[in-house]
Amino acid sequence: MFKVRRFILILTLSLAATVWNLGQSKGQAIPPPMRIYVPFTAVWNAAVETLENDNLRVLDQNRGRGSIRTRFREYISGSLTEDHLGKIGEAPRLIDGEWVRVNYQY
Repeated sequence: MFKVRRFILILTLSLAATVWNLGQSKGQAIPPPMRIYVPFTAVWNAAVETLENDNLRVLDQNRGRGSIRTRFREYISGSLTEDHLGKIGEAPRLIDGEWVRVNYQY
């Protein structure tokens, strides 16, 4: 009789743990993607304002193509220039030199 009670207790505890784990795994599911609808004009104005706040003068804007072109900016950091360039674009390897100074444009 005592072995039967122990067996039922172990079975009940293992079933409870299984049900609890299933409930926890459903709570950790990735939520569906969220879409945020923002008017194009608001996004465009914010992008231009951000560039201007970073002291990048806007030379050309074409809303139809969705492109904004800024003036050139010089970046100098000596031997680390190539590493920093990799953060803003693709820097081709130089065969006969090093990246010391770069002009870039957003």
